[in-house]
Amino acid sequence: MSGLAGLIRLDGQAVDTTSLQATLRRLRHRGSGAEGLATDGGLGLGHRVAKRGPGGRTPPIQLARQGGFFVLDGHIHNTEALCRQLGRDPAPGESDSDVLAEWLDAGGDLQSLNGVFALAWWRPQRGELWLVRDRYGVKPLFWTRLPGQLAIASEPQAFRALDDFQARPNRAMVWEYLVAAMPCGEEGLWEGVYSVPAGSLLCIDLTTGPGDPVRIFEIPAGGPEPDTAELHAALSDVLRRQCPGNQSLALALSGGLDSSVLAALCPEAGLQPQCFNVSWEEDHPIWLPSVRGDDSESAEEAAEALGLNLHSQRLPDELDLAAVQKAVARKGLPLCDTSELAMDALFRNLGAHAAVALTGDGADELFCGYHFFASGDKALPWMSVRTAVLADLLRPELATDALSILRERSRQVRYSSLREGLLLYFLPHLLERLDRFSTAHGVELRLPFLDDALIPFAVGPKDYARYRKAPLRAVGARLLPESLAQRPTSVFPPSRGEGLSLHAQRALGVALRSEGLLQDLLRPSALGRLVRAAGTGFEGRVLVWRLLNLQLWSRWLAG
Repeated sequence: MSGLAGLIRLDGQAVDTTSLQATLRRLRHRGSGAEGLATDGGLGLGHRVAKRGPGGRTPPIQLARQGGFFVLDGHIHNTEALCRQLGRDPAPGESDSDVLAEWLDAGGDLQSLNGVFALAWWRPQRGELWLVRDRYGVKPLFWTRLPGQLAIASEPQAFRALDDFQARPNRAMVWEYLVAAMPCGEEGLWEGVYSVPAGSLLCIDLTTGPGDPVRIFEIPAGGPEPDTAELHAALSDVLRRQCPGNQSLALALSGGLDSSVLAALCPEAGLQPQCFNVSWEEDHPIWLPSVRGDDSESAEEAAEALGLNLHSQRLPDELDLAAVQKAVARKGLPLCDTSELAMDALFRNLGAHAAVALTGDGADELFCGYHFFASGDKALPWMSVRTAVLADLLRPELATDALSILRERSRQVRYSSLREGLLLYFLPHLLERLDRFSTAHGVELRLPFLDDALIPFAVGPKDYARYRKAPLRAVGARLLPESLAQRPTSVFPPSRGEGLSLHAQRALGVALRSEGLLQDLLRPSALGRLVRAAGTGFEGRVLVWRLLNLQLWSRWLAG
């Protein structure tokens, strides 16, 4: 587990290492074991890591032949293959960064890297800093422009250490959060902060500044249904590579198909993880026939059938506002729904027992698991709240601009294919949440379904009725009881009980009594109506939760 930061002067001055160290301190939760810095005139990169590498070597890593240096946040999963292409065997104890340094020095291409990573690579011969993210955007990387310089970091919170940075909400993106909770591009809720897009390279010239990002990792197109035996073998191989058997390991076992298959494959890979599950005391069924909600009973069934130890926690449907505030601070963003409280609790439990955790994320995208694949190759559903409902809340002078922004965002999403929409917008949004909550609790993620070795097994989205994760169900049928192998798709558990919604409704009413972002944006009379009637409809409950979190987050930003 690690984090990176950097400063890039655009005015010819030398980089301020004191400021760079201050940004790294803001990332201490991503790695408190060691800190490294490297500078070259107007550029400086820093790195925090959970534990020091072999021989005490700490990034940034210098390149002997090409010059310059790089920092890597994350893991390269195919280092053995890279070593073979370099004409040698892997050396005992060498790190991913050691292999990557040799690969880059030899002129190796970035597209050959299989892993979850964010890379910052200073190339002095070109006068450029290259920022690169893995194919799906598992590891985050952000940048912002300040007077005379740019700053980069693994999380926007790090920029708060810089004197010239003003932590403010991006009002142009507030509307998107309220109706969709999902950013659709490089811009996010922090004003002036941009994300390097998943699977892309952003080149920063020390004279002219950043260019346009270029996608260098292709989106898997999907193909015909794969062979079950080959998929089974590939999944087992991915687990062996990603999870050396001598490490402390946990598994987020929801009880759904994806995590249950991983649980069944672990013994084949020589792994014996501790399993963890979080659910709610009060819950209501989801209304979609193809989707199930609370999987806690299935998690118990899977653990018992496979002989694994399961740690379960049921969360009360009573709003703990202090817990919400802490979760908002850990995420650095308002919570999208109550499932993020469960996610925070899950990783807190995981972090108390293990340093590395497996999750089943990515299987729905790879094997057509979401119910909206039934629409064929159309864009994914984007809005959970209608724009007309939001417009009724806005101050009149803001409504026109807000609706114009939302219409443009909607076109951006709906002109994408379904798979593009999932992998460009939807999945990075989910992965950012996972990264924030896992690193906050000292947990390094492993996501086997997002390994590049599984790309040949991805299925196309046009035949959802036929697939519905059929390839993975066929593997599950070899390993699991039929009740688990054929279980409908599940979702990470939000509370759908009325108790938490009513508590959130009351908390929002209290929050509105003091000044904050909401008073500037929304009509007081409409807010009052929403608070009083929130329990009567789905959109009302969603808006109450997001408005409450927006208010809490804006106060946190203000310090």
